Amino acid sequence: MHILIVDDEPMVRSSIARIVNALGEAYVAYEADDGEDAIAIIQAETIDLVITDIRMPAIDGLQLADIVRRMYPHIRVVLLTGYSEFEYALSALHSGVYEYLLKPASKNSLLSLIRKVDEELQQERTQHKLGRLRENIVMEKRIQEMLYDLPVPHADKDLFPDCRSLAVFVIRANAAELPERSLRFAMKNVVEELLGKAGKAAVIVEGSHLVAVLLSAAESEQRMDCEGLSSEIADVLGRLYRIELTILHAAGSGNLADLGLLYMDCMRRLNGVDANGLDKRPSTERDECHRLVKITRRWIEEEYAGELTLASAAQRLFVSPNYLSVLFKSQTDMTFTQHLVQVRIGKAKELLAETQLKIYEICEKVGYADQAYFSRLFKAATGKTPYEYRESVTL
Repeated sequence: MHILIVDDEPMVRSSIARIVNALGEAYVAYEADDGEDAIAIIQAETIDLVITDIRMPAIDGLQLADIVRRMYPHIRVVLLTGYSEFEYALSALHSGVYEYLLKPASKNSLLSLIRKVDEELQQERTQHKLGRLRENIVMEKRIQEMLYDLPVPHADKDLFPDCRSLAVFVIRANAAELPERSLRFAMKNVVEELLGKAGKAAVIVEGSHLVAVLLSAAESEQRMDCEGLSSEIADVLGRLYRIELTILHAAGSGNLADLGLLYMDCMRRLNGVDANGLDKRPSTERDECHRLVKITRRWIEEEYAGELTLASAAQRLFVSPNYLSVLFKSQTDMTFTQHLVQVRIGKAKELLAETQLKIYEICEKVGYADQAYFSRLFKAATGKTPYEYRESVTL
């Protein structure tokens, strides 16, 4: 905590400064003999609290307090006043002055004041950090959505810093998967710190890779040295976690709408797909790329009667629902929900044909609580109601 003592009496200044310095290294006392010197120090140093006498030549305490209030509103100003100036100082409390102390101020009153201000500053810093953390979490979520071309709500656009260029880095371990979840998030923090030296960075943890987005104030993407940053990331993560990585990047102007295109460019190159959309890899590599879809389809086959959803499947795979949705549709030509309905209706057809279960029982066994809704889905898929279908296959 930095405290500026302003008084034209050297003895008063040095006495208060000794009390401040005795509190330890976290407290620093600055001294000024009038308002003009005080303003010069405030401009040069980071000051948290000003303790100033009222009566001084040139700029007095009240004038100084007014200047500080207008130009540095985060600084608390405390007036030192005598009994004859008490009413004068009291009225100044309504003009933005934080507090007043009667001269000669006792050691206990000074310590009490300093502790009070210090506690308030700590609370403000904590609130500021929490606010920044919440903003970063929301910004990261919006960036993740933009990777899949989802629009950003207008209210959240102010979260993004001004940038003239941006880059997307896709980081994947050369092994089959990234390490366990806790280690992936440790890697995320390292990458954010490394990229943070070049601008504002956000890192998304996906199931098979990390996606890092760098927003830079540099005038063009060439100034970001993406190759150098990629090499540094690979080197640091390799040494910390003994893991080999493949890192691809794509850079563009500061238009956030390009994030999806840059990400897809990286993913195509990472997965061996050329600019025309042709997959150049052997079939075994393509199969590995579809691993998440295979797992999801197996879960649907096994858990169709439960409460399996796109969100719950994505959570189990440690990917975003948007990512799984896009990947699933690209590999199966149907959405997650369409495939789940298809499986459920298929199971219902089997039960209608092979058992004597009542239709409401079959409805529950394939994951539906509402028989009317189940019947509508069944007819939309087969052209017949469940009863009509049973009649047609059991004749």
